[in-house]
Amino acid sequence: MKKLLLAAILCSGFNLKAQDLAYKIPQAAVAVASVKGAQFLELCTVGEFNNSVLGKKLAEGIKKEGKGTQYSGIEDLGLQLQGTAYYYYLPTDSISYNCLLFPLGDVSRFEHILGSAAKRIERKGTTRSLYDHSENTLLLWNDQTALLVVGSLKLSYFDTDSLRAAHYGIKRVNYGDYYRDEYTADAFAADTVVAAAADSAWNIAAGAAPASGEDAVAVDEDVKVAEYIPGPVATDTAGIIEPPAAIDIAAPTVVEAPPMVVAEVAQPSYYDQEAYNRDYEAQKKIQDRLTRDWLSRYAASAFEKTSGPSVLDNPDFLRSQDKNAAATFYLSGMQNLYNSFSTPLYPAYRFSGLGNLLQGYGSINAKFYLEKEKAYINTEMMLEEGKAAAYKKIYAHKPNKQFARYINSDKLVGFMSYSFDTEHYLQELPDLLRPAFSQYLGIRYGEETSIGADLFSLLLDEKAVAKVIKGDAVVLFTDIGPKEYTYTTYEYNDDYERKEVTKTKTETVPDFLFMMSSDDPRIIERLLNYGVHKERITLKNGIYSFDDKLTGSSPFRLHMLIKDGIVFCGTAYRDIQQIAAGTYQGNISKEQKDLLLKNNMALYFNPKSMIGKLPRDEFGGYRKLEALNTLLGNTGPMYARTTGIKGNRISGELVAQVPGNKENALKYFLSMIEYATKLD
Repeated sequence: MKKLLLAAILCSGFNLKAQDLAYKIPQAAVAVASVKGAQFLELCTVGEFNNSVLGKKLAEGIKKEGKGTQYSGIEDLGLQLQGTAYYYYLPTDSISYNCLLFPLGDVSRFEHILGSAAKRIERKGTTRSLYDHSENTLLLWNDQTALLVVGSLKLSYFDTDSLRAAHYGIKRVNYGDYYRDEYTADAFAADTVVAAAADSAWNIAAGAAPASGEDAVAVDEDVKVAEYIPGPVATDTAGIIEPPAAIDIAAPTVVEAPPMVVAEVAQPSYYDQEAYNRDYEAQKKIQDRLTRDWLSRYAASAFEKTSGPSVLDNPDFLRSQDKNAAATFYLSGMQNLYNSFSTPLYPAYRFSGLGNLLQGYGSINAKFYLEKEKAYINTEMMLEEGKAAAYKKIYAHKPNKQFARYINSDKLVGFMSYSFDTEHYLQELPDLLRPAFSQYLGIRYGEETSIGADLFSLLLDEKAVAKVIKGDAVVLFTDIGPKEYTYTTYEYNDDYERKEVTKTKTETVPDFLFMMSSDDPRIIERLLNYGVHKERITLKNGIYSFDDKLTGSSPFRLHMLIKDGIVFCGTAYRDIQQIAAGTYQGNISKEQKDLLLKNNMALYFNPKSMIGKLPRDEFGGYRKLEALNTLLGNTGPMYARTTGIKGNRISGELVAQVPGNKENALKYFLSMIEYATKLD
């Protein structure tokens, strides 16, 4: 049932203009996502979606999950093709809820897609409900609205309090606790060696002759081995699950025996699978019953809610909303999300300090837009005042403008760039890491950790480091193609004697050029010259070329050049040679130049530049390669960037440009899915 409904909800984003259901979402929700149909229906009709590959795949999935359900298109889902659908995540200390909230248009159609599960529908007034025991999922709906809630019990809630665990009858059933090491009648009968040794020791200690024959393995049939039999699970009239009653087991009679003188023999052991299965199933029933109880109470209150505090009272959530966005996402904070999974689910993680690295980072929101010429996501993260002040200093540095001289857009596959102020970064680093390391080492060493961070800052010459590594760099991917290279490996003969052999291999790899600004590259030059002295690096016309032993089994050779305050490192010797001679011809487009020089971090990728450069043999055949080239030829450029810090917010953007032969962003994505399916 859950898979069927999730598939249906993917299309509930085609909704327009229904009552907004956000008032039902609790204010404490950690994450909230919304999908708005107005933006979708402006770009694609219902019929066009049904005829797309995605629409057909959805139809196949619904018919399969619905077991005979009649379905011809998204209009048969019964969803009101107007409104906004929401997903939200609400964790508590004992249970977490994943919820889908969406409007209905035709309740009879909606119930029809439930297929055979519709037979289990329960009715209470105008509200219907359907519970899936196997997935702890509850669906509530009426003629206008539906709420799907998935509950996940947190066993850590009971692990941290034995009284609480006993009250509910909850306990861990660990696989390793069911290995038995004990002498049973069957075990003695099966191991005559152990029995004979024990019997001989008894007789020797008693001054009698050692037993032999059948007497050596005789066992008293009256001796019984006590077994633990779990008691029944009781519930009171209020439905509270009580712990099993204590069971009295009579203590076996203890018979003193003379000391046994016998060689150490491993006791027979076995795994009690039957006991494990019995206890596991008993615990599962208790946990499922408790999950359903708590899940039902929460879902009923959430579904019936009409007023009171909600996520709409949260200004950070309101900031994430935009009527022009096709979809939005809100996260109350990375640390809140981390804590909901790591504490107290994994109590030891509270002392790892990882969560403290997220201190000072506030809420996150993202907005997804679909337009005629592009689709893009705008992101924003709130920072506490101290964090914002630190990052403003770090991000004050801009990229070296000279980088643009060495970029040729005509053959550019893509690039990655970043720029930050090294001096300020090193100054702020101890304060950024102090909370995490202090917690990692524990409260006992908190003061020592703080002193260590201050000593690190005192001993490090941030200005000197910043002269060597200013903090701005770019990696260009200039080409891609097959490269033949030799590498050294070892083979072994029948006597396991190692022999060094040289082999040749061909791989498809990109050519890249790395550039980094440096006002004082002397230490870098000294390291390179040291490699020359050790005959691992060759120097010719100012270009340092690395020996194969330094690059290992890499399919390319590295070359370095230091010129005009820039450290160059690349795989294409010709490019490095032209840069050294001053004859390199750059040709960067205005869009790429702005992307590179006006942002602290940027990522660019042009899929069309890879057409025809991937070998057929490595990709799996001509048809797959042809389908891939078709996909690449119909894919527009993509880029991501940070747009800087304003106030206490750091922003970013991810953009997919729509090729000129596509009508709009939504139809572009639907066509990309169709191209991608041909790769299978």
